[in-house]
Amino acid sequence: MLLGSVAEGLLRTVEIPVVVAHEDDETRTGPVLVAIDRSPAAQAALQEGSAIARARGNVLALVHIVEETPSDASQSDAVLEEAAELGRGQGLKVVCSLRRGDSGDEILAAADDVKSWMIVMGTHGRSLVPRFVLGSVAAAVVQRARVPVATIRRPGRARSGQAAS
Repeated sequence: MLLGSVAEGLLRTVEIPVVVAHEDDETRTGPVLVAIDRSPAAQAALQEGSAIARARGNVLALVHIVEETPSDASQSDAVLEEAAELGRGQGLKVVCSLRRGDSGDEILAAADDVKSWMIVMGTHGRSLVPRFVLGSVAAAVVQRARVPVATIRRPGRARSGQAAS
């Protein structure tokens, strides 16, 4: 548990997208589900998820999670609408979902609701200590998903000791 799995180590360290598939993943033909917010990592995931959906002729399903704390609904709607416009601008059919609750739980529930064949999400690639203190939504989704999960690092993320390019 302290060192984590090889997949979790890759999620935290590599600069390229990582797709994790489990031996017992379900085979589905539904949409590509992209978890979105305003973070650079989520925006990068939106770009990748849109490209995957376009290449496979899939619907793009967008989910934005609002934590249990009260938030501005119009701001959440704006996040979804901006992402949906990007997908529609690329010729994709887009469905949106705004959900409340624990991010990991809600991403997995949204994927099940739309019968998504893949989840695409951003990851911040936190180091081991902050991950245990703050938790990692990406790690939780990867561990519990029953479909492949693609994680995308935020653009320009520098590895320790290296300057961002």
